[in-house]
Amino acid sequence: MKLTPKALIFDVNETLLDLSPLKESINKALGIEYAADIWFAELLQYSLV
Repeated sequence: MKLTPKALIFDVNETLLDLSPLKESINKALGIEYAADIWFAELLQYSLV
């Protein structure tokens, strides 16, 4: 018996989407070089909770 998946899920953040303009904007707005990295990590955490 061959099982076929009913759904496929792809992670497209930073794979198909170029987030560099958004990261630059966040870093500039907050005045911290790594602010976008913290923001993105929290975004992933909160989206999975």
